Amino acid sequence: MKQGEKVRWYLLGMGNEVDLHTPHWHGETVTYDGTNTDVVELLPGSMKTVDMRAQNPGTWMFHCHVEDHMESGMMAVYTIYAPPTRPCPLAFVHGDFWNHPEQFTLTVKNLSDKRIQSLNLISEMMLAPQDLERPFNFEWPSNSPISPGQESTLEKTGIRADSAHSVRAWIFFPSLVKYEDGTTWPPLSEGECFGVIWPDAQHPTMLALPARQIEMNAD
Repeated sequence: MKQGEKVRWYLLGMGNEVDLHTPHWHGETVTYDGTNTDVVELLPGSMKTVDMRAQNPGTWMFHCHVEDHMESGMMAVYTIYAPPTRPCPLAFVHGDFWNHPEQFTLTVKNLSDKRIQSLNLISEMMLAPQDLERPFNFEWPSNSPISPGQESTLEKTGIRADSAHSVRAWIFFPSLVKYEDGTTWPPLSEGECFGVIWPDAQHPTMLALPARQIEMNAD
């Protein structure tokens, strides 16, 4: 959901007398019966409708607050993304990461009105809908000039075919763009102007990135 939008949530409880739920939102509050709250009660065979004004960008947890239900996995996340505040310098046109996984290619287009001297991209792998991780060699630098409106294809050593097909999508975003006139485009936040390369070119557009997973322990 986009920051500033009004979002209506429809909550439905099913089951029997043990299925007493307390839906709870992190990051935001909802309005129910004229009251602002972040948790409501939901009985079996009942429905409730609540409204949210999405104001707090981020990826937030949404779960039942009953302990047994949390431990059983009754959890999800929702994402509020901030709308763009300026034009992007690049577009990610297409890439080949699955047909020839031993040699990756990525085609980018200069969307600005200035000639690009060099750029550096960050790559991330989507392994599951909420699992975004960085590969070992995640940077894609290029010193090839790109004129306004023109495209350039970057190449990089790929990975084994069995590993390549475990990746659902590749994410790219610029970490720095340098122009021939000496000016630069640094991102205001990580992930700004991201692009997604899917195996299926007809895949629906993704409006916001999931939270990147950071491994804290060796196991």
